[in-house]
Amino acid sequence: MINLADSFRDFLKQLEEKDLLKRIKNPLSVEFEIPAVIKHYDGDYAVLFENVINHDGNKSMMVAAGITNSRDKIALGLGIPKEEILPHIMNAIKNPMPTKIVKNGFVQEVVKEDFEILKELPILRHWDKEPAPYVTSAVVVAKDIETKRPNISFHRMFPIAPDRFVARLVEARDLDLFYRRAEEQNKPLEIAIMIGVEIPILLAAAISAGDINELEIASALKGKPIEMVKCKTVDLEVPANAEIVLEGKICQKKGQKKDPL
Repeated sequence: MINLADSFRDFLKQLEEKDLLKRIKNPLSVEFEIPAVIKHYDGDYAVLFENVINHDGNKSMMVAAGITNSRDKIALGLGIPKEEILPHIMNAIKNPMPTKIVKNGFVQEVVKEDFEILKELPILRHWDKEPAPYVTSAVVVAKDIETKRPNISFHRMFPIAPDRFVARLVEARDLDLFYRRAEEQNKPLEIAIMIGVEIPILLAAAISAGDINELEIASALKGKPIEMVKCKTVDLEVPANAEIVLEGKICQKKGQKKDPL
């Protein structure tokens, strides 16, 4: 059994120990430069950019990319040999494990109530014909307004205002259904956008398993309960060791006040 990383940061350390991660110390821009390096190493290495220049020309937080660009990395993140990935996933779907609520977590050590998305976050722009920079690996958590069942899923999104994103909701998938049910009751759908989470959560967010709570699949993939903390402004729980969480609401139609997503 491979030692299982307990957080996104721990996993980056594991990748480096296995010579599966490249550190880039040269200053590179989020506009095209960092994406070009990611593409160069795709399938071979994860990449950690230590000197990131944001859209406004100022230095930003570090960027990690390519952490799931091979089966070897996914297997390392699950703590299993790569030949066991599929059976491990099937077992987790059949035997989900409850999460665990804790009072405090790393993710809430720094809390900001007001900030501008593009100034605070190093969101990459990959192609010159794209209308804006895109967040490409964020995991969105929401809860069904009727059943209270959580769902986690990936959604590509780009900022259209200092406090707003646009995101595509795929028709008839869980987040779209949750949104429509909330809209029918003229209520906002509360969400949290998670960036920088461990491999079991990333993998679970990519699984479609009917009415099963994907966070419980993530716990089963990890082999122990995922620790969760309650959000500050919405009625949701998020992983206690996530790097970044944005709390908000999906805008409603039919005259509903438009809260920022």
